Amino acid sequence: ALNLAKIQQLWFCNLLHQFQGLSAINKNVRWTSELMESLLDVVGTFGNQARNFLRQANRAKNFNNLKNSKKNKKDSFKPFYDRLLASVGGSDMVCDGSKIPDNDTVAETLKTLDTCATSIDSSCQVAATTDLSDVQTCLDDTNSYRDLFLQKFVIDGPSATQICGLVMDTTLQTLKTKVKNCGTIVANAEKKQKAELDTCKKGT
Repeated sequence: ALNLAKIQQLWFCNLLHQFQGLSAINKNVRWTSELMESLLDVVGTFGNQARNFLRQANRAKNFNNLKNSKKNKKDSFKPFYDRLLASVGGSDMVCDGSKIPDNDTVAETLKTLDTCATSIDSSCQVAATTDLSDVQTCLDDTNSYRDLFLQKFVIDGPSATQICGLVMDTTLQTLKTKVKNCGTIVANAEKKQKAELDTCKKGT
């Protein structure tokens, strides 16, 4: 697997080395403060924000999947309930000719099993469609940005002069803006899905 952090570090160091050499021999290479800031922003978005946003978005989706998994299994307790109930004579709940008291372990267990489905159903909330669609959009935009960055700045191996134009590439800049706008979206989604999962886990 690619060590993206190492690639970023080596690439950036090599880029600066190229510019140091070019600035002394080629007056046409003008690395302005604006371009430098844009480069740092492009690299920083790739190396830090995009990576963190991907992790947060995937965690939010995973939390929701865990909720759904438990919710979908809410009726798994029904067979145990039916067998236990049948073993004590059905709804009469009689053992050795005597009615089982409400505080008996068997009666308590039956009561718990009987309410499992309802408890899980109410505790495990399904994520709003808009919440997950926004998270998925952020995942798609972030992956597109990282793929484009790697292609243009690493795989293609551009020269320092070529990078001047690549930094301000319209598609790259548009995707970078979309990635930056994902910060609040994925952070809120992760927090919300984690809280809902914690509640879901408490559902019997």
